[in-house]
Amino acid sequence: MGGAANAVAIAKARARHRVIAHFVSAEATSPAKAVTFDPQRRFERKLVDEFKDKGILRPASNGGHYIVPDKLEAWQRERRKRTGLIFAGAMAIAAAAIGIAVAS
Repeated sequence: MGGAANAVAIAKARARHRVIAHFVSAEATSPAKAVTFDPQRRFERKLVDEFKDKGILRPASNGGHYIVPDKLEAWQRERRKRTGLIFAGAMAIAAAAIGIAVAS
């Protein structure tokens, strides 16, 4: 992975942390505890939109949003599973390449 790709991955990870931490630290897990969030960066805006689309963030009557813990946990589990599959695939490709190189 190149420098630019690393920078993007780091920016996405920071955005995930900022968005999730904002709602979790405010204990915004119900309409009564909803808070506002003003995304400052592009990845934060994209993540907030994704969370809204997936029902992880829900609007409340006070104009804020609250996080649905079960949906967030399911999203995180799925993300970890995809990451694990990608890593396993990369390791299989690397092992095959090493095997081919040794056999040559």
